[in-house]
Amino acid sequence: MINKKKKVIGSFLLIGILTVMFCSLISAIGVSSLYGKTNVLEVYPGEEKNVLITVEGMPDEGDMTINAEVTNGAEIASLIDGPEYSLLTGERVTSTLKVQIPDDAQIDKEYVISVKYGEVDVEMSGEGTVSFVTTTTKTINVLVVEQPEIESEGI
Repeated sequence: MINKKKKVIGSFLLIGILTVMFCSLISAIGVSSLYGKTNVLEVYPGEEKNVLITVEGMPDEGDMTINAEVTNGAEIASLIDGPEYSLLTGERVTSTLKVQIPDDAQIDKEYVISVKYGEVDVEMSGEGTVSFVTTTTKTINVLVVEQPEIESEGI
């Protein structure tokens, strides 16, 4: 009977520890965009497009400072605004990503852009390095397509 009680208590402790560990993996930042891995951004050679990315904090997280960084695809993408954003409780901010395809890009070439958004640890940021508390990454697939022909109307 005593062994059974120890097993039950041990199981509850294990579940409690695992719950605490997994709760820390839940992101306090939500990131969304019209484009992503499945909805590909189509751009022709020499074209420039701005992609809006919405960043939202969870309501119970309070005010936070978000830092954004292009971690993949920096040869064609850059942040127009930022890289730091002030995110007030319950509000959303829009981050603008400029995507510029080279004039000599091959048709059907695929690019992958990744932008990492992280909550800045305000207590650590004054010490010369930026420390992230929570991060999430938005990935956007880009496909180079032929430029559509412009139809001209006759007189």
